[in-house]
Amino acid sequence: MVTSSLLAVGIDSSLDASPSEDGRRAPLRVLIGRDHRAIEVSDRVQELTPLRPGDRISFHPDSFLDPHEGAALRDAYRRVRRRIGASERLTVRIVDVEGRRREFDLVLSNGFADPSVGAIELVSEDVTGLRGRRVIDRLRSRLLDLLPTVVTVVDDVGTIVYCSERSRSVLGIDPADVIGRSIAESNLLPIAADQVEAIRVAAETTGRWEGDVELRRADGSTVPVQLVLERIDDDEIGFHGTVGISFDVTERRKLEDHLDFQASHDALTGLYNRQRFVRMLETALDEANDTGGRLAAMFIDIDDFKAVNDRIGHAAGDALLVAVADRLRSALPDGSIIGRFGGDEFVVYSTGVDDVAGVVDVARGLVDALSVPIGSGTDAVVVSGSVGIALSGQGAPAEELLRRADIAMYVAKERGKNRIEVFDDEVGLRKRRRREMQDELERALDADELDVHFQPELSLIDGRVAALEALTRWHHPDRGAISPIEFIPVAEESGLIHRLGALVIERSCRAMRSWLDAGLGDGLLVAVNVSTRQFLDHGFPDTVARLLDESGVSPEHLCLEVTESALVDADVALRALGRLDEIGVSIALDDFGTGYSSLSRLSKFPLDFMKIDRSFVANLDVDPASAVIVQMVVDLAHALGLQTIAEGIETQEQLQRLAAAGCDIGQGFLWSPSVTFDEATALLRNHDRRRVARGLRAGSYRGVQLDLPIGRQATKRR
Repeated sequence: MVTSSLLAVGIDSSLDASPSEDGRRAPLRVLIGRDHRAIEVSDRVQELTPLRPGDRISFHPDSFLDPHEGAALRDAYRRVRRRIGASERLTVRIVDVEGRRREFDLVLSNGFADPSVGAIELVSEDVTGLRGRRVIDRLRSRLLDLLPTVVTVVDDVGTIVYCSERSRSVLGIDPADVIGRSIAESNLLPIAADQVEAIRVAAETTGRWEGDVELRRADGSTVPVQLVLERIDDDEIGFHGTVGISFDVTERRKLEDHLDFQASHDALTGLYNRQRFVRMLETALDEANDTGGRLAAMFIDIDDFKAVNDRIGHAAGDALLVAVADRLRSALPDGSIIGRFGGDEFVVYSTGVDDVAGVVDVARGLVDALSVPIGSGTDAVVVSGSVGIALSGQGAPAEELLRRADIAMYVAKERGKNRIEVFDDEVGLRKRRRREMQDELERALDADELDVHFQPELSLIDGRVAALEALTRWHHPDRGAISPIEFIPVAEESGLIHRLGALVIERSCRAMRSWLDAGLGDGLLVAVNVSTRQFLDHGFPDTVARLLDESGVSPEHLCLEVTESALVDADVALRALGRLDEIGVSIALDDFGTGYSSLSRLSKFPLDFMKIDRSFVANLDVDPASAVIVQMVVDLAHALGLQTIAEGIETQEQLQRLAAAGCDIGQGFLWSPSVTFDEATALLRNHDRRRVARGLRAGSYRGVQLDLPIGRQATKRR
């Protein structure tokens, strides 16, 4: 995480240089890589400062740099780093050793997507005393030409007075061919009339317009760009016009369209996923309410699927789910929509419902379809399904209707499975059981029955243990081990998640303190999952800061993992992430690709890691599309300046494909399950990083399994 001033050191050093015009105006140029280290440092910078290639960039306010401007410089660096193609320019004022005020123009630009740059580019120039120049002189065309964007300046009568060199690669035109011509004559902007009107209104009211348009290339084709127009009215220099910055979004649009499609469908079965299904159900409910009609929602769950899956293996289990999806789809009447919410949970809604009996007939057709053996001979598998039904009415929203169908499905399972149940007063029974679980969980928190285990995450670059993910475990004195799948939803629903989440963070920080004291925590992160409810709580950042302070652990050792669902409300999420970012902890986007994220949102969030969901990793061996998606996610993360973490690695083939795709970090049962604190400590102490790194470099990916001196290897424990 960048904080604020090898840049400042560079500026300070220049104050001791010769006051000659050439010396004062010589540019300072640095390229900064994804790891915040200098990749390239210009000769002039090396003459004036101690900065050398490979040094880590940091920004800390200095005596000559106003704290407010130091903060502005740090914030600009963060914004540029998180948005591909972004650039910002700012002026920094300092007082030199002789007490004179000096000014430096800085340009920060994100060139990660530009092969010729491949880094954050910083250019600084001493502009003391030059404020009286005309705007074109002040823009420094030679600085603008370094930006990975097309920059144009148009005067008040519509004449192009400047066009950057980047127009050659993006548009295939020579800047000299358009400078001096009007926008209309240049034919660069075949913009629609409604967009012209939008630009006009924006210019009159706010002086700024931003949107997606098409620019015309020299060969007649068009390129999609994000265009930002800024009005300039400077009476001092007598210039009135507009500066336009165009970001080529061709690849971004292709990737976003593809991800949007993937975000609406289940990767395994091709059915609608939760987000898309719920949106469609909401629309259908609105239409039914308008017309006075009714619809029914059904929740279908395969009975004892986990046991079947364990018996036939995960690959065969996935094939079984695909076959089940086909069976259900073919058994549905017209007017029905089917989706998969994950695992063995399928959902259906049917419109035009006349009565309960008709819906039960549809559900019985689904149960009958599942009862036919799947496969043949000794490979045949027989499954059954439990179905819960809920009918619309009384203004119940989509999520409530699905909740009722889900409750009815659990009643069907409790009554013997392979049954159909309609939601009714049995909900009281369900609620009582949930309440019992809540009471037991609260008692367990009071009795200190919950423990935290840790699963290692390995760097696929150098073989080190990069992080340990904290996972909650509950051993009930009477019921034994209770799965997080059972008690975490109850904790979230009841509000106990705040207490439980704080407990996990506190114990994770305590564990990290122990590892640091033992000399095992250098460069190590401990990662903690944060629920949406916990993340959106206004007091959560204060809780994190307090627990870090009490444990004596630096924020740089803590990573908080949030899911895409926590970021749906972009404004609320940005405020929460901003406060956590100020504390200094790392943020990982968990289960990326299973929710609905737009790149325009992702580029605004202060993220550090992107976790590739295990559903994509699990299919790497058999599904070429999963390999394509993984590669696209890795490329997207790196373009945004993030590192990638792949979870659920179970085979050497998956590891090999992930490493080849450029994935940074991996975790999974291939190396280790979640282990106790003592086992994790032993693992850190005995881990042979060099041996793992040799295996990774050799490409054989053998010998990468972690050493567990506790007498066992990676036995799967979920």
